[in-house]
Amino acid sequence: GKEAQRLEKKREKMDFMDIVADAVKKAAPALIEGLASEKGYAVVDNFLSPEWMHTLRGEAVSLFKGGSFAVSQSTRFDPETEQLVTYDKHNVYAMQLNGGEDYYKAPCLHEYVVSTVKTVIPLLSEAFPEAHLDPSLQTNKLAVCTGDGSSYDKHYDNAGSEDTRKVTILIYMNEWRPEMGGQFRIFGESADDNTDIEPRMGRLFAFWSDVLVHSVLPSEAPNGEQDHRYALTLWLTTVSPDYIARDNSAVK
Repeated sequence: GKEAQRLEKKREKMDFMDIVADAVKKAAPALIEGLASEKGYAVVDNFLSPEWMHTLRGEAVSLFKGGSFAVSQSTRFDPETEQLVTYDKHNVYAMQLNGGEDYYKAPCLHEYVVSTVKTVIPLLSEAFPEAHLDPSLQTNKLAVCTGDGSSYDKHYDNAGSEDTRKVTILIYMNEWRPEMGGQFRIFGESADDNTDIEPRMGRLFAFWSDVLVHSVLPSEAPNGEQDHRYALTLWLTTVSPDYIARDNSAVK
C-alpha cells in the first residue's frame, strides 16, 4: 500500500544521493589535481551515467517549460564608477534550485546539488585548507541558452566587492554537436593560449571562481529545443572576501 510506495520512493532517493556521492568521491583525485595545477581547473567526463544525465536534463526541461526560469541577468564591473552594472543576457534563462515546492518538480536535480555539495566540500577543504571553504553557504544556478547566439561575455564568476564565491562546479546536460557552439572559453595569456571546453553530456567541470577568466561562446540550436544548452552551476564559498584573489585587469 501507501507505506510500501513511500519506502520505495525513499530507497530510490537514497540511491541517487549515494550514486552522486560515490561519483564525487571517484572524481575527487582528478578535481583536486586540476584545481592544484597551474591551469586551475579540472574536467571529469562521464561523471554520471547517460541514464541519470537524461533524467537530470528531463527535469531541467520541464522546469523551463513550466515557467520556473527567468531571463538571466549578469553584472559587469565598470572601472569608471567601480560599481557593478546589471544587464539582461540574450536568450539565456536561469533559476535557482531552492527546494520547497520545486523539489517535487525536479527531485534528482535537487539531490544532485545537495549530495555534490555535502560530499565535495570536506574533500576540497582537506586538499585546499587555504581556500577556507564555508561548509554552510553555497549557491546554484540552472541555466539554459536557447540559441541564436546566446552567450556570456568575458568575466570572472566572482564579481568582486563582497562576493565570496571560491569554487565553481558545472555539470553539462547536452547531446553536444560542434554546430551548437556554446563552448566554455578559458582565456590564456594570448588568443593562441585560449582553451575551449565543449559542454558535453555528463561532463563535470570545476575551477576557481576568482581566478579563471572565461566566457561562453555563442550557442546555436539548429534543431530547436533538443539543442538548448543546459548547465547546472554550483558555487562553493569562502568564509571571507579576504580569501578572494581576483585581478580585474585580466578581464579587459
